[in-house]
Formats: sequence, C-alpha cells, structure tokens
Amino acid sequence: MHTGIGFRMLVILLLFVLTASGQEHPVKPKVSKHAMTADQVAVYRAALAEHAKGGDYVVKIANRTQPLEGWLSPRDRDCLKSFDIELPSEPVVEMLDPAVLDPGMLPVDPEIERQLFKEQGFQADLFTFSEIVFDKPHQHAVVAYYFFCGWICGQGKTLVLERLGSTWRTIRTCGEGVSVS
Repeated sequence: MHTGIGFRMLVILLLFVLTASGQEHPVKPKVSKHAMTADQVAVYRAALAEHAKGGDYVVKIANRTQPLEGWLSPRDRDCLKSFDIELPSEPVVEMLDPAVLDPGMLPVDPEIERQLFKEQGFQADLFTFSEIVFDKPHQHAVVAYYFFCGWICGQGKTLVLERLGSTWRTIRTCGEGVSVS
C-alpha cells in the first residue's frame, strides 16, 4: 500500500468528478432484474469486513454496484491472470440487497450523490462496490470497492475471494490505493 494519489485513485476520482460535472458514460450498464444470490451477498459482506479492518466505518453506501471493468488497473489484470475470470462483455450492475448492509448504513442513490457533489462539493463519505465476477467453477470471486472521503481522500481495493463451504474469504488483494488530503 502507498500513500498519495495512486493511478487508480486518480482515475476513480476523475471519473467521479466528470460524472458529477454532467459528463455521462457512453453506455449505461444494465441493472439486474434478479435478486442477489446468497453468494453475492456473502461476497459483499466479506468485502465490507475487509474494509472494516482499516478502521473506517461506512455510513453512506451506493445502492447499486458499478461495472468492474472500469476499475481494474493493468496491475489488477496481471494479478487476476492466474484465475479463470472472464469479465462480462455486457456488465450488469446490481441493486444492493439490504442483507449486505450493517445496522446504521444508509443506502443512497449514487446519481443523487454526484449531483450534490456537483452543486455543493463533497459533503460526506460514500462507499461503492463493483459488480462481482465469479470464475467458471464458482469457487473464486473478484470484487472491488472504493470509499470516497473527500476531494483527494479515498481508498479502494480489488479483492479475490475463495469459497469455503457457504462462506467467502479474501485470499488475494490485487490492487490497493490510498489517497489522503
């Protein structure tokens, strides 16, 4: 891990600012019409637990995930080569299941948060998940998360998790970025 604005954090911050300033992504991903599976909920809960190890408590959490593809750095892609992970050609984002949330967490619409950012500047922390991508045998999962805490304050990780029965545990961190203001 390093301090300062890493490549990943700079790209994510730039995407957040561009979206807040009215720029739109050319194609919006489809939102799943299906409820999250028990495995998806378990992977997101494990990722939240990984984030909590750093001592940061999440209050505002984006109510839908983001495509993983745009969050992966070249280093992440190299790290994932040893797993049978195929990124979807058409990403599908999920509405976050309430079972993922800890008590006191507030699910928020990221589009409204971006509009507030545009109008008022950064007001509060925001935690966002990527979509989950499973390997073909469904024994490994990749998920990324980012925790924005200000203009140049944030942290994120790309995690590889492994299934152990009905639970999931982090076995590798492919990318990690920290930026402090």
